[in-house]
Amino acid sequence: MSTAISRRRVHRRANPAELNAHEARVARLVASGASNRCVGEILGVSTRAVEHHLTRVYRKLWISGRDQLRFALEDEMGSGVPDNADDSTGVESFRP
Repeated sequence: MSTAISRRRVHRRANPAELNAHEARVARLVASGASNRCVGEILGVSTRAVEHHLTRVYRKLWISGRDQLRFALEDEMGSGVPDNADDSTGVESFRP
C-alpha cells in the first residue's frame, strides 16, 4: 500500500483526541522514532507497558502499526513530527 493511500485511510478515521495522557505521550515518543525500550526508560515503565499502550493507541486510531502512527498524529503535531520534537517529557526525539 502506498504512503498516500495509507495516509488517506489513517486521516479518515484517526482521532488523536481520543488518547489519554499516557497513550499520547507514548505515541509521540514512538512517532518521533524512539524504540519501546527507550520509551519505557524515559517514562519509567516496562517495555510490556509501552506495548500495551501502543496496542490501545493503534486500536483507537484505527491503524495497524508504527509506520502509520506519524501520519495519524500529524493534525495534532502539525505537519508531521519534527526531527527534534519536544513532548511532555521534555526529551528530544530519537533517531533510529
